[in-house]
Amino acid sequence: MDSQLDTDTWTPEVAQRLVQARKRRRRGDERKALLLLREACYLSREDPRLWAMYGAQCWALNKPDDARQAFRQALWFRERVKDERRARVLRSLLRAMNSERSPSSLRAA
Repeated sequence: MDSQLDTDTWTPEVAQRLVQARKRRRRGDERKALLLLREACYLSREDPRLWAMYGAQCWALNKPDDARQAFRQALWFRERVKDERRARVLRSLLRAMNSERSPSSLRAA
């Protein structure tokens, strides 16, 4: 979430939540960052980047079911606009997640 966060591509409300989430994460408040990312997803429901960020945060907080759901949502949006390259990455990630038992084992890979 921290690298190359271009807030100009989102509405001001979404961009504000992304900036706040990044700040919270840097301060160690992972749960609040997660909630802010979820709010951003609901403000911009069809943005696969937001769903992927939310999924990554869920995975980092050991919420694998929520992470899988968020990544599936991101995948669906990528497939819908025929962004096959990014869809392929998401499919690969989901396969890896489904073969792992815990988020920490995937993080090390």
